[in-house]
Amino acid sequence: VTGVQTCALPIFILGYQSIAWSPADAAGAPNPLASRIAELAALERINAVINSSLDLGHVLGQTIAVVQEVTHVDTANIYLLEEGNRLVLRATNGLNTEMIGNHSLAVGEGITGWTARYGKPVTVADAWQDERFRYVPSLHEERFHGWLSVPIILFRTGESPASDANKLVGVLGLMTHASKAFTAEEVAFVEAVAGQVAIAIENARLYGLTDYRLREDRKSTRLNSSHLVISY
Repeated sequence: VTGVQTCALPIFILGYQSIAWSPADAAGAPNPLASRIAELAALERINAVINSSLDLGHVLGQTIAVVQEVTHVDTANIYLLEEGNRLVLRATNGLNTEMIGNHSLAVGEGITGWTARYGKPVTVADAWQDERFRYVPSLHEERFHGWLSVPIILFRTGESPASDANKLVGVLGLMTHASKAFTAEEVAFVEAVAGQVAIAIENARLYGLTDYRLREDRKSTRLNSSHLVISY
């Protein structure tokens, strides 16, 4: 939707909800307009969370909850690329939550690692039939088959999507109990969400740097003050 400001998006969505319902809905058939409106509303909700909180854990948790609600998948997960070039599980709704912060993958390892290495979305109707799949018992993922994995990339201003200046920050993954062929529209929506997550991660990083510098400046000021008092 070109030219619609973020603040006007909720009004835009509400304005179309009255025409989103059609006889096709009552028959149980997919309604593309209703799906699109739900996706726009989801992006607005995620954007609101990002703008209202610098708590990255909270933002990631809210994001996967919204994505799971809109896409009707059975689990959503976020891995972040951290020290040692490892992808660390930082949020999940559906896998073993005790593994948050305690499970990591190498870049290139499993479907998630493959997504990170090549920077491309991966859709697999049945992960158990894919040679890239790596089963991790402690995650309790034996129930899942359908898989969508999307890289979280921070795109630098003025750079092309393939530019080396762009930065991989993690992977967003969705899974379903049943085998599922994710549509191009679903992939595009999750890519849009991944873009917002990348911004949230960068905001948290910049806030952390700023907070660290402020604390260091205060420490330096206290030391200088103490030195002046002693000298005096």
